Amino acid sequence: MPKELDSIRLHPETGLISPVRDKRTQECYVLYGVDVNIPRNYLWGRQTPNQGYSRSSEYRIKSLLHSMGSEFLKKKPIQTVIVPASNEAILVVIDGHKRARYSPLIGVSIVPGIAVDINQLAQAWNKDSKELEVTLKEEALFAVSRFNDRTSRKKFNPLSLPLGLRAIELPEYFRQVSQTRETEMLPNLAYQLHRRR
Repeated sequence: MPKELDSIRLHPETGLISPVRDKRTQECYVLYGVDVNIPRNYLWGRQTPNQGYSRSSEYRIKSLLHSMGSEFLKKKPIQTVIVPASNEAILVVIDGHKRARYSPLIGVSIVPGIAVDINQLAQAWNKDSKELEVTLKEEALFAVSRFNDRTSRKKFNPLSLPLGLRAIELPEYFRQVSQTRETEMLPNLAYQLHRRR
């Protein structure tokens, strides 16, 4: 195994960086992680449709979601990292792809998550933050393109974050985003109610 990958493992099915059982990764999220409720449309997954989405894992996650509901998501928040990308940033899923993907089955559009900054995760993984940034960005962009290639329905285009946003600022950012959406929806709602009269 190359020296730079000493502290992480590759997922046996997907070949992607899979730090779930890595003690250093868990310590990173415990020490630096910020609890945040994340709108699903901001999550950039790294798994493609054929990577890690077996029928058995799909069934297991769906049955846990149906039996435990949102409590399951609260007990296992989705681990994310903020990755700078050109003139914006993206919120990349490290662990929790299936929980994020199947959460709409129970009517959840905002998922409990935990976020760290790229330099914190790079330090935990003993990697250069710029190299990790490139790797995670490429994996996320490839996964989105693969999901969009396989469907003729509405294309999936996750939203980006402002460049320079730090994990500690995410809760306030998403609070402002939700308030802005509610404010934008009010005039539209008033118009619809007026038309019904």
